[in-house]
Amino acid sequence: MQREIDINVTHEGYCWETMKSMTASFFLFKAYGYIYQKNCRTYVYVYHKSGGKLMSKKFAKSYLIILVIAIFIMSTLTGCAGGNETPSPTGDNTGAKQEEKPQDEYIKAGMYKVGQDIPAGEYFIIPEGLAYFQVSKDSTGSLESIIANDNFSGTRYVTVSEGQYLEIRAAKMISADKAPNQEAKDGKYPEGMYKIGKEIPAGEYKVVSEGGLAYYEVTKDSKGDLNSIITNDNFEGEKYITVKEGNYLKLNGCYLISK
Repeated sequence: MQREIDINVTHEGYCWETMKSMTASFFLFKAYGYIYQKNCRTYVYVYHKSGGKLMSKKFAKSYLIILVIAIFIMSTLTGCAGGNETPSPTGDNTGAKQEEKPQDEYIKAGMYKVGQDIPAGEYFIIPEGLAYFQVSKDSTGSLESIIANDNFSGTRYVTVSEGQYLEIRAAKMISADKAPNQEAKDGKYPEGMYKIGKEIPAGEYKVVSEGGLAYYEVTKDSKGDLNSIITNDNFEGEKYITVKEGNYLKLNGCYLISK
């Protein structure tokens, strides 16, 4: 039986340790719970070590933004702790087939003022590990200035306007009109973000979890804010979805079976 608990009080037997972020709206808590966002609301489920689900609690948007940033920092520190490990080669680590582009066409990780450092428009971001992007209305660094942000390990599209700021970490990007075309590999579109009508034809598809809790999101554009979302869901196993020309499809922890 599910019951609510106060997360500000220590409860014996509960685990809140963050393991991995799969998207700005989907986090895993190690072994016992997860947090996700659906229909613009964020939920946390906590599991007791006995295996029972005991709690469901809503969080405000600011907590979600803090968690997105905190998880990226934690993952970065974990990577730095490796010390003598051989670093992974930089570049595309996504599963989808992509055309090769000259490296000098890519914009490296950093923070850019739109209209001054980079033109306004749409960009294609390729992660180099667990990556992070953030679109802000100013450079104050406050939570209120954030328009959109995401942790990701698959590709992303993002659209920015004049006067905004775009920051990317552990990733590189290129203007969307010069982006490599993403194609199915072995009949599957892996984790990432796709343009419907350009990379995936409109229609009905089956999406399949890669073994755990997965997330998909259909948006009307690539601005990355909550108003862009048409539909989204967390699921296990298999699920059918329908996408239309001009939509964008985001896949986390799952793949789409091509026709």
